[in-house]
Amino acid sequence: MRHRNYGSKLGRQPAHRRATLRNLVTNVIEKERITTTVTRAKAAKPLVEQMITLGKRDTLHARRQAASEKSAKPEPAEEEKKEEKAGA
Repeated sequence: MRHRNYGSKLGRQPAHRRATLRNLVTNVIEKERITTTVTRAKAAKPLVEQMITLGKRDTLHARRQAASEKSAKPEPAEEEKKEEKAGA
């Protein structure tokens, strides 16, 4: 029985599940729309809503909480700057 067990396991180990959900949340925030399965979307929805709530607060603490949940990918503008410096 799954009494009081919320959320889906998504058929993955805990670390892989966290990484999958983190990537889904990051993509939804950056691209505003993604294509995924219904189960993954249902698992990621509460996390996305929490990130939106953090964005509405507009405090330093909320920004840091959001940054800790977001997967650390450099912004495209930063990558271009690094490539220009390396090429010059």
